[in-house]
Amino acid sequence: MADEEARPAPELLPQQSTRAVLAQPWKAIQSRRNQLFVAGALLTFALGAATSYLIRRPQLGPSGLTSAAALVPNSAIASLSLTSDRDLWQQLRQVGTPSLQIGLGDWLAVGRDRLLNLGYGDLQSIQRQLAGEATLALIPTAPIPETINRFPGQPPQPIPSNLLVVAPLRAPKALARSLDQRQPPEGFENRSASHRGVQIWDLQVDLTQRQSVAVFGNFVLLSTNRTTVEQAIDSFYAGTALANLNDYEEARRRLGNSDDSLLSFYVNGPAALASSLAAGRLLPLPQSLQGMITQVRLTESDGLALQSLTWDEIPGADLGPLGQASPDQSPGQTLPGQTLPGQTLPGQLPSNPGSPLEAMKALGDRFPASTSFLLSGTSLKSAWASYSQRQPSPTSLISPEALQQQVQLTTSMDLEQDWLAWMDGAYSIGILPIPTQANSRFQTGLTLMVQTGNRRLAERSLQKLDALMVNKYGLRLSTGELAGQPVVNWANAQGEAVVTHGWLEGNVAFLIIGGPGADLILPQPRASLAASRLYREGMPRDGQQAIASLGPAGLMFVDVDRVLDTQLPSLLPITPALQPFLEQLKSIGVERHPLDDRFSRYDLSFQFLPRSALPPSQPVPEAEAEAGEPAAPATP
Repeated sequence: MADEEARPAPELLPQQSTRAVLAQPWKAIQSRRNQLFVAGALLTFALGAATSYLIRRPQLGPSGLTSAAALVPNSAIASLSLTSDRDLWQQLRQVGTPSLQIGLGDWLAVGRDRLLNLGYGDLQSIQRQLAGEATLALIPTAPIPETINRFPGQPPQPIPSNLLVVAPLRAPKALARSLDQRQPPEGFENRSASHRGVQIWDLQVDLTQRQSVAVFGNFVLLSTNRTTVEQAIDSFYAGTALANLNDYEEARRRLGNSDDSLLSFYVNGPAALASSLAAGRLLPLPQSLQGMITQVRLTESDGLALQSLTWDEIPGADLGPLGQASPDQSPGQTLPGQTLPGQTLPGQLPSNPGSPLEAMKALGDRFPASTSFLLSGTSLKSAWASYSQRQPSPTSLISPEALQQQVQLTTSMDLEQDWLAWMDGAYSIGILPIPTQANSRFQTGLTLMVQTGNRRLAERSLQKLDALMVNKYGLRLSTGELAGQPVVNWANAQGEAVVTHGWLEGNVAFLIIGGPGADLILPQPRASLAASRLYREGMPRDGQQAIASLGPAGLMFVDVDRVLDTQLPSLLPITPALQPFLEQLKSIGVERHPLDDRFSRYDLSFQFLPRSALPPSQPVPEAEAEAGEPAAPATP
């Protein structure tokens, strides 16, 4: 104790102060706190990542599985889902004329026979146990190459694929027991083996066909190839099914589900294009298309309504002349639920008189009720920019380069600098009937209306074109006024009017090719197409409430009866198989709604002729009656 008491107190170093000594333990505490903060942040990040993985990873088992899309591999070229509601199919059999019903019966019978020929005869015995819509998917059995190189004279080399059927069951255990007890034809045997714990039965359906069947949760999987069934099971556990594709799920969410859909289908854009090209066929799909889902349902007025949603890989890519960006929407901007100024009722266009959407609607009112075809958009200049910048499609009627060269060769004018530069407003392209008393060999006139923000440049281009027609082609020009607006007519050596152009109110230029028809649009048609009953009933009406705030960025209307009565069908790629279907239609209506820089919605309406429009035809074919459906009556 004495030694301890004699020990001197510690002295401060010369450089230290009392504050420095007191600060040392505080620094230690601060250092530990920083370490704890970093450790806590890392722990929080790890817990978040683990939680995200547990939420997003594939289910460990089939329990609770409710969607067939969770069992369709994302490599599928296409898929088709059919409702099991017999009432809806019966309603379909009441749509249209007897001739249409004959064709529809043939189509259904052919589809049924093809399924049976593929070895799905057992599907009829399973049908009683189905609890919802069945999904058919086309699954490639080998990786699809990114590019398909075909040389002249080389035969088509289709990409091998198999059909996969996925359907929900009422009693999966009962079906599994019946598959265990199924007996093969004499001289054959059935086998079964497990894949990832799922029993797969390889059944001999008949003397030439085998079929692989698996019961997975509440679903049955069928294919003529066991590997395809295994692919479906693997896609569920590996998270590589359609349901795991973000774009596919986003498209389904935006489109919504319809309980009264007859069918819905999905198209894998790149896979479908590559597959069709390898098989020597061409699909009318743009190269930029990544995917498309479509729902088909019946309407109350003897028609079919299609709601389709597409998505592109390249931001801003479009799907043709209907596909320019919405003027009330900048690239990359999503406008769900936005209300435009002047919005009144769902489905109406915005009432802002200065908007391109309202201008497009006003142009549509300029066309008479006798118009057989109408295509409208909010900006011809923007539509061309999108069309010319996207990847060329093998099915394009004409390439942008070829069209530019043709305009240059014919008129010695540049398409973009002399024409599209001032075509920055709303536009409409229509087909009008040429009056019978007019001196013209043509039945119809192709009419273009376009609003411009640079009338001086537009007039300069039109004057240059007038001079070219006189000096190079020897046409005779006559000028005048109609309803107070300037009009120019071109006539050939025989005195036949071939072109008329002029101006409408609001800096709208019009051009009619084929004969005189200005009196049909000036001063204003007595009965406009937009006010006609055929147009109002023929344009899409479903699904407008969800997207009414955007308004359509493009629309198309076809009076099928008038079109078929003209020379136009000879100019269009209408196949003989499509002709009978068109003859049963009254009208076709299409609207396009851009949702953002990748997703677009298309609403289509097909209105059929009423049952009394054509004389009675033959009863439903015997093949349909043998399938258990009663023969259609010979009279409506």
